[in-house]
Amino acid sequence: MKGRSISEGLKRVAAEELNEDPKKIPFYIKAIRDWLQEQPHLRSIKASDQWLIGFLRGSKYNLDKCKKKLDKYYTLKSAAPEFFKNRDPLDPSMQAMLKAGIFLPLRNCVTEDGPRPCLVRMSEQYKSKRPLSDLIKISFMFAELMLLEDDNFNIAGQIVLVDLSDTGLTLLTQFSPSVARKTFLYAERALTVRMKSIYVLNMSRGLKATLNVIKMLLGQKIRNRVQMYDENYGKLYNYVPESILPAEYGGDMGDVQELTDYWKTKMESYRSWFLLQDENFEKVTANIITPSPSPTATENNEENRTFRRLELD
Repeated sequence: MKGRSISEGLKRVAAEELNEDPKKIPFYIKAIRDWLQEQPHLRSIKASDQWLIGFLRGSKYNLDKCKKKLDKYYTLKSAAPEFFKNRDPLDPSMQAMLKAGIFLPLRNCVTEDGPRPCLVRMSEQYKSKRPLSDLIKISFMFAELMLLEDDNFNIAGQIVLVDLSDTGLTLLTQFSPSVARKTFLYAERALTVRMKSIYVLNMSRGLKATLNVIKMLLGQKIRNRVQMYDENYGKLYNYVPESILPAEYGGDMGDVQELTDYWKTKMESYRSWFLLQDENFEKVTANIITPSPSPTATENNEENRTFRRLELD
């Protein structure tokens, strides 16, 4: 079993909150690999130990839940190709978003064993007609990269800071109920992200009503974790201190351009991995037409139909 060693603080969080026992991880990995080989639509999937550990942690080491998440991760993609196809980091569209620094995990966490803060900047690009699906696509790409790369993200979860300072109604009007439900259905049921808090920054009075409507589309659990702020970050610093924020947000930890350059290079270094996921996507899509003996097949088919109904709506 090949997995990273983690800090003592994260070991404690993983044990207390995720039921992780390092001695049992090889057993769980083997059980999942054996199960994947029994699924006609999943047996061709090439997954590293670290990738599977991420799904096990996201399922709190419940094997049945882990199997369902893996099945959904691959099969629900077929119903939302606009989010999950053509994810080459060197594609011109992806390059434009990477250069703009739309999704930027911060260097440090609030505590050594705490969740990873991630800054989402809508940027000048979203004053134009760029499709919202591109933003959702690259956000999911970063979630997958962090699942592979970052133990704080994988174990303790994430804090999201959404900066709306350069955002107009062009973007928010694309966030229809169908897009919202599709996005959160996948994020909650197929990915392994533990969403701890969402801080919305630089929210103008004109956007507040629209955002309140969008909040109503979220599940109650996530809705309760959303906090909104204007240009005054004083209250935000009670939760996310200046010491870990970039200079543009009153912080001491470098600037946004430094983060942008770092994460652009990091995402590009994962190009072969994302191209492999595109191959996996094609294989699963080709085989999903044939009924699978998977215990989650019926449930996934229903969720695929839900995705498609949302698309039609």
